[in-house]
Amino acid sequence: MDISRNCKAKLADAAGARGRDRLSELPDYLLHVILSQLKARQVVRTCILSRQWRHLWLTSPCLDVDTSEFPLVEKTGHYAPPPLPRQDIAQEEFYYEFEDFVDCILVHRSAGGTPPLDTLRLRIPLWSLSTQWMLSGFSNTRKYTSWVRRGLRCSLAALDVSGFVKLPPLASSVRRRLTKLRLDRVILHHDFAEHLKSGLPVLEDLEISGTELSGLLWIESGTL
Repeated sequence: MDISRNCKAKLADAAGARGRDRLSELPDYLLHVILSQLKARQVVRTCILSRQWRHLWLTSPCLDVDTSEFPLVEKTGHYAPPPLPRQDIAQEEFYYEFEDFVDCILVHRSAGGTPPLDTLRLRIPLWSLSTQWMLSGFSNTRKYTSWVRRGLRCSLAALDVSGFVKLPPLASSVRRRLTKLRLDRVILHHDFAEHLKSGLPVLEDLEISGTELSGLLWIESGTL
């Protein structure tokens, strides 16, 4: 009888353990490490896991926005040029879904009361420069620039931008924390060299690629 009761007790404990939410029992700093490895859309989706996770995405130290999370790429993994509206209106709608998502998530992260955002990564659609969408590509540049500007308001420590984006002036609130700056195929602000020289006192890592540098007469920094 005692053996039977012990077996039943162990089985009950095992069943209870299987039903426990062990992931949510982890401390917040470990949960943030997990969220930092995910893309932005995946991070937001974690809000449905449990009550504890409902608002956890708002405190994630890393925001990685990438169009690869949206149905805008071919199976090869390369960005597909957008079709003409007559060919596939549905795919055009996916593009606007991407813009709406980024607008919404950055509004929430830049709102007061949320912790500083350590890292912002933006991967902008490369096909903004395609022939069919050349005009809309240039108009979208303003929206992408506003995303970077809104992200900078979160007191970033690292900014990583790739795509057809015009870099806004680096805000004064960024100067105290920005240690890493990676720019790929962006349009530099006309005062970028001056900002780099005197406006970023803790910058340690700078990488610029695929970017027009003919307008820069010099690049100087006392911290690089």
